[in-house]
Amino acid sequence: MVKALSIMNHKLNNDQMEDLKNNWNIIAVDELNTNEKNIWGNIPPEMNKDELKTYLKPILFKIKNGDYEYIILAGELSACLILIEEIDKTIYADIITATTRRESIEMISPDGETIKKSVFKHVRFREL
Repeated sequence: MVKALSIMNHKLNNDQMEDLKNNWNIIAVDELNTNEKNIWGNIPPEMNKDELKTYLKPILFKIKNGDYEYIILAGELSACLILIEEIDKTIYADIITATTRRESIEMISPDGETIKKSVFKHVRFREL
């Protein structure tokens, strides 16, 4: 059974799950727990690299102890780069990221204001 860990700020949608199953043979996807999601979704911008590495320790612990073949990664750039660096040094797991196509829709509200809505459609996963 091919297993992945999703490190993202949102749940994988049905199109993404189908892509993982059909094109990557991934059957099981673990997500971050509530504490880890809070860490990943609230990266303090004031931290330097060393402080950020310390802050990310619970997520790094999960990666290192989870026996994952793939890590699905998206988020704040410096945090992603720290995880990539640590994954490359310490474990064997392929890192993949979702690619999307943005479709913009403009609507006119009842009071005449133009509202622009962006809808992101999953295209594929890309290995880093």
